[in-house]
Amino acid sequence: MKLGIDLQHNGKPDRLDLGGKHHGFHEYEHIAPFGFALMMRSIEHGHRTFINGMGSYSDRAKRFNTLSCNLVVLCHANAGGGSNGRIFLHPSSSKLNYRRAHRACEYLDTVLPWKTVVKKASGASLNVQKGYKAWTWCAEPFFFDNIDMVRGLDTLALGHHYADAIDMAYGQ
Repeated sequence: MKLGIDLQHNGKPDRLDLGGKHHGFHEYEHIAPFGFALMMRSIEHGHRTFINGMGSYSDRAKRFNTLSCNLVVLCHANAGGGSNGRIFLHPSSSKLNYRRAHRACEYLDTVLPWKTVVKKASGASLNVQKGYKAWTWCAEPFFFDNIDMVRGLDTLALGHHYADAIDMAYGQ
């Protein structure tokens, strides 16, 4: 499988995204290590894996489209989500993509101390998924407004768990 990993907000502070920081935590401090751990573990699983975090959202989609990725994971972490991790899917996603995302969440529920749920994308989680030919998962593995989720957070282990979940969901 060809897997694309998009570090949202260019892996750096985003002055326009107020959801990207909360309780003194900043999204970019956690998403870059999460994304690189996801990439390294996916390579261990034998997936051709590409990572990007530069340019506009449309430029990124074009780059991943050129690589003919099967799945692109858009990595986020924000405030406002509460106590669950989430995988947002484009409303036009196939039933197969929904089944794979649900399968990944079932696995994540066995290794994480919080539940991960699949949601239909809307608003900002939909906007970042525009222009991709591959199926996209807008992954928000944790939310900053739940201090219990971020206290002692091991973003490297979290990235490994997501890679294992994707590998399981795609039947590799």
